[in-house]
Amino acid sequence: MVVSTLDTAARKKAFENAIKEVCANHAPPLRDVVVCHWDSCTSWGLQVADYGLWALQRNLDRGDDKFMWAVESTLQSTFLPWGRA
Repeated sequence: MVVSTLDTAARKKAFENAIKEVCANHAPPLRDVVVCHWDSCTSWGLQVADYGLWALQRNLDRGDDKFMWAVESTLQSTFLPWGRA
């Protein structure tokens, strides 16, 4: 899994721990999870993915669908972990 760079080492570690927890709970067993941090400016794909995730998070948290037009055509499903409906 590749994620774009976050501000601090503590935030990077927290993000990595969160990814590993979700994978441990939902991925097939005996799978190694390696999180790589890249500067978002090195790949346009990371910037696009980041924007899409931001738009979806905004919609889920606030009910604000103003930016969903940018992701709706490619969004196939939404998975809400930790018992969220």
